[in-house]
Parts: sequence; C-alpha cells; structure tokens
Amino acid sequence: MTPSRASAASLFALEGAPLDAVKLVAAAAMVSDHVNDILLDHDHLAMWYVGRIAFPLFCLVFALNLRRGAPLAGYVARLTPFAILSQPVYRAAFHDGLDNILITLLLAGIVAILLDERPKRVQHAVFAIGAAAAFAAPWASISTGLCFGMAGLLLPAALKLTLDGRRDVAPWAALLYFGLNWFPRDELFDSLAAPLFVLVVVAATLALTRRLAGRPRFLPRYALYAFYPLHLLALIGWRALG
Repeated sequence: MTPSRASAASLFALEGAPLDAVKLVAAAAMVSDHVNDILLDHDHLAMWYVGRIAFPLFCLVFALNLRRGAPLAGYVARLTPFAILSQPVYRAAFHDGLDNILITLLLAGIVAILLDERPKRVQHAVFAIGAAAAFAAPWASISTGLCFGMAGLLLPAALKLTLDGRRDVAPWAALLYFGLNWFPRDELFDSLAAPLFVLVVVAATLALTRRLAGRPRFLPRYALYAFYPLHLLALIGWRALG
C-alpha cells in the first residue's frame, strides 16, 4: 500500500465496535427523519437536519465494506431480498414514487464494483455526469427514481476510490456529498447549511466512535437491513392508530 493509500485508509479505519457505533448513529438519524415525515408532517426542521446525517454515514460504512473486498455475488444476494421486501413498506410510508434506500445502496454497490476496474477517464466521466445531475434542476437529480438520485448512486464508489488513495477522485466525492442535500436558495449559506451541518456531525461521530477501537462488533450481521422495513412498519402502524 502506498503512503497516500495508507493515510487515507487509517483516517477512516473503522472496524468492530466503532463501525457498529457509526451504524447506530446513522440508524438513529434515519428514524428521526422518518418520524418527522410520517408522524409529524415535516413540521420539525431540526429533525430534518438530523435526518441528513444518515445517508452519508451509510455510504461511508458501505464504502468501507466494499474496500474489504466483499464479493459482488454475495453482496447482491444478501441485500436484494431486504431491498425488495422493503419497497412496498416504503411506498406505504411515503407515497413519493421513489425506490427505497436499500435499492439505492444495492445499485450503488454494483456501480462501485463495476467502476473500480474501469479506466480513470471513464470513472471521471461518470462522476462528472452524476455531479452535474446533483446540482441541476430538482427533476434531474431525482429522475433516477432512487432516494438521493445520482449523487446517492455514485457516492459510495467515489468514497471507496478515495479511501483507496485516489486523490483525483476526492473532489468528486466532495461534490457528490454536497449534492445529496443541495437545495438552491436565495442565500448561498442557506443552500449549504445542511451539507455543512452534516459534515461537522459526521466528523464528530467518527472521532467519538474511534474511542471504541479494539472492541468487537456488537450488532448482528444483518441487523440494519432488517431494521429498515421493521421501523417503517412500526411508524405506519403508529400513524394508523393516531
């Protein structure tokens, strides 16, 4: 491993308990966002901001797992059933016409693995198209039908290559990250408020969870895959009772 690859890898070297702790923070942020959407009619802006934390952390965890060389066939086989089963639950919860986050992550993982061995010019072209879509008109960023659009589809691939020491991909990872929550407003700071807030919280999360270094994993292997549809079902039930 080259020095640049070693430094990038050590910066985000998460395994065991720290990695599971990051997953729990992401899951908690996701629940906050979904409670606000499903039960509170989007009325709480603070909960919306907290919800923006979830997907970047899931993407980081995903990129780290891909870096460990998970076989494509095994990855697809594990995630596909959860993604398919979650879709009708997601549609019942949100009615937004999009596909659920597990489908986004499933396709993002396939894209990341396919891009990994492509020539650099192809990688840069794909990331450029994705970044352009993320910052284009709202219809362009969500026209894929996926949660978080093209930015969400490509961010895990950009993160994996960056963690591999590819400094030339780091700007694309940054653009795709900001594109996840890019909502143009009159003031530039207002447009950047959500991405900047998430960046600070993610950095703090990574710093704090590293204190658990050396401790073993404490989450079951498929815990979050199963938690995703189950927590949506619980919120749908709560909404029906209300």
